[in-house]
Amino acid sequence: MTPTTTVILPVGIEKNGSLYKEVQISEMNGFDEENMSSRAVKNNGAKAQTMLLRRCIQAITGLVGQKSSPNILIDEEIIRSMTSYDRDFLFFNIRMLGGNSDIEFAVACNYCGASTDESMTIEDLDVYEWPENEKQTIDIELLRGLTINGKQHNEFKWRFLTGKDQERLARLDQNRLVGASLAYGCCGFNTDDDDVYNPTEDDFRRLTSETRLDAMTQIAENAPGIQNVIQVECSGCERKIEHAIDVSLFFARKEKQNRSARKTMRVKRVKR
Repeated sequence: MTPTTTVILPVGIEKNGSLYKEVQISEMNGFDEENMSSRAVKNNGAKAQTMLLRRCIQAITGLVGQKSSPNILIDEEIIRSMTSYDRDFLFFNIRMLGGNSDIEFAVACNYCGASTDESMTIEDLDVYEWPENEKQTIDIELLRGLTINGKQHNEFKWRFLTGKDQERLARLDQNRLVGASLAYGCCGFNTDDDDVYNPTEDDFRRLTSETRLDAMTQIAENAPGIQNVIQVECSGCERKIEHAIDVSLFFARKEKQNRSARKTMRVKRVKR
């Protein structure tokens, strides 16, 4: 990644059968600081991100023409319909335009409890694109499966979350994020009579912790956008810890599980 005012989205905005990927952006200014501190978005980080993108996006080639003033807000529904991967990609690019490329964070070890301070540069992060002719879903295989009404389900398709989903998730307690994000993105399980059962958050709560974390790992390892999951060495026990670098907690997980027995996935994303 390099600082630039014209970027190509890793996924793209679908509208009326067309896909729009080229976006012009500007760096943050005082309007953004005021907008994001308003009561409407103050307690919801995803809504604050929506507000920031509405102002900092100056044009979307073929979809939104060049704004007559850089401080005009574009249509909120366009931003809320974007995938979380495109939104996070734009956020990091906007941050770089302002000369703020360094990220500092602390990682808590799940094994010994030690906290490790780490830092990195946004430019060092890899970006993966999603093929334009592929559906925006990821195939998930459950380690232990999920039994619903006597029927065992071991696989499902998970669609990319949108800004609207992110705003809903931001209102939940942190302990609900994994189950809710799986439920929001799940496209349903097929049943014997060709009907589709849409599992609830409660259904995903019944999965083992290992199975839930493994499902989130599959999403992180196959998702487009910024490769935001990195390995950090614990300062206490020296174990390798995987850490997600954005505001989302969807992809945080313990040390990588051994899935050698699982069938090999066809990874669709392509590294730039």
